[in-house]
Amino acid sequence: MFRYFLVLMAGQLPGQAMPKALEGEEEEHNTVRYEAERKRKKGDRNDKKKFKSKEWILAKKERRRLQGKSTNPDSKYTGRSRGPKF
Repeated sequence: MFRYFLVLMAGQLPGQAMPKALEGEEEEHNTVRYEAERKRKKGDRNDKKKFKSKEWILAKKERRRLQGKSTNPDSKYTGRSRGPKF
């Protein structure tokens, strides 16, 4: 199996040569090298608060208050989804 790469170069300087092609055949790997790491990272994503959830919004508002920034007050409507639009 051969792999071909398209090399695009713009604004070539005089005397500048094209890059040399890699020589030799690399071994093909039939397994995924970092499978355990991928599973761990995927599991970490599930542990985080969901983006734009009510908990996330309240935590962000608290962070902004600690930084001294103006923030709208919390209410019973904070983090609610808006209804459908016609």
